[in-house]
Amino acid sequence: MTTKIVLTALGIIFCILFFGYLFYQYKNYTDAPKLDIYYPQNNLLLEQDILDVTGKTDIDSEVFINNQKIILNPDGSFATSIKLKEGINSLKITTINKLLKKTEMIRTVIYRPSKVNMEKPEESTGSTESTPPEGTPPSIKEILQ
Repeated sequence: MTTKIVLTALGIIFCILFFGYLFYQYKNYTDAPKLDIYYPQNNLLLEQDILDVTGKTDIDSEVFINNQKIILNPDGSFATSIKLKEGINSLKITTINKLLKKTEMIRTVIYRPSKVNMEKPEESTGSTESTPPEGTPPSIKEILQ
């Protein structure tokens, strides 16, 4: 009788584990794909016009950045370079799995060219405009100009 109880308990445990595993696999298959963006962070301020975007998604998914398909590495990671326009740039990063479920993230990047590269030597105009001290963070108005 004890052997019968042990075998029954083992059978029940095996069935619970088996169906739990099936449920786990079904849930992973039918859920929207995971999307991790390693770089850039949101609201990043850059002085160069090329941005490297890196991240990772599920292996069987496709990744698009602003509707352009990105090639995935075998482990699901991706990396690409994006040319930025001056000012605010919005990156829509989308991943779509085989069941057409999608995950989407938006990252905003501000490209402001370095003033060293942009400034031309100017003649003294006698202007009395004051400039902020060195190291002062830029205002929003300055960023968006």
